[in-house]
Amino acid sequence: MCLLNLGIIADEERKWDEADGYLTQSAAASEKYLGRDNPDTAVALFRLAELRLEQGRYAEAEAGYRTTLSIQENAFGSESADVAETLKGLAAACRKQGRPSEADRLSARARVIFAKAAPSDTLPEGTILFERAQDLEAKGRYREAAALYQQTISAYERQFGHNHSFVASSLERLALLYRDQQGFLLSAAEPLFQSALSIKQQAFGADTPESAMTLSNLSLLYFYEGRLPEAKTFAERALVIQEKALGRDDLDVALTLNRLGIAQRNLNDPSAAESALKRALAIREKHLPPDHPFLMISLENLASVYIKQGRIADARPLLARSALIRAKNNAAKSL
Repeated sequence: MCLLNLGIIADEERKWDEADGYLTQSAAASEKYLGRDNPDTAVALFRLAELRLEQGRYAEAEAGYRTTLSIQENAFGSESADVAETLKGLAAACRKQGRPSEADRLSARARVIFAKAAPSDTLPEGTILFERAQDLEAKGRYREAAALYQQTISAYERQFGHNHSFVASSLERLALLYRDQQGFLLSAAEPLFQSALSIKQQAFGADTPESAMTLSNLSLLYFYEGRLPEAKTFAERALVIQEKALGRDDLDVALTLNRLGIAQRNLNDPSAAESALKRALAIREKHLPPDHPFLMISLENLASVYIKQGRIADARPLLARSALIRAKNNAAKSL
């Protein structure tokens, strides 16, 4: 189990290359010495599948979850909590690959198992509401999801008080929904982000990855609102914290670099924008599969800087790569 524990620690520290090595070795060792159908092998395979999902390697994650599921069902039966957790992961992998109907069926099966294992009157009300809201959001039913997120916030506040991390997470989920999905309700999103940030800074500290992510999310909100100096400032604040806490080549760093770069581009600072967007692209190329949508975004944003400078020859190959990724992802969604 030493390799497994090292892998888990590396994953939690977001050292994904190290985690990959440890978890791959752990799964292979468990299979060799304990057998493929041993529950401990399933644990190693599950953690490896979770890592693959984080890395955006969705097909590999799906394969790992399916193998894990088979072992767990043979060992524990089809209605154990372990099976339900694996079903949730498998549903996420299917949804990321553009198969929402299959994902919905898997999620529904997981909810049934969880309900049997822990009746709803023993679960926090906010937890039940939050999971339902996430389900509705994944199905594109944004108004219903927003209403349930609002109920989730109230439920968590009643149970834990306003300054709890669960409240912050729910506030931020609703803010993200307003910002990105539900008709760009930007003015409604900002106070939710600000409340979430205040709670996170109290709960986790001001210089933590949790607080930095909310700063980064506010940066994109301000970009959408055309408040470009604020977008740049908040991205810079987030970046300083993330680089110190996570390292310079973490995927969260790439996310914030991308947001900083587009703010700098629109502030007519193409040199700084190019530098930030090149770094973001390099990090994503290192960690993500070649057809990941985040790569497409990075390629298009960097190309837009070149186009703005009249460097069409530099932009053209980036846009060609982006078009191939877009076509591949659209094809997957139609399967």
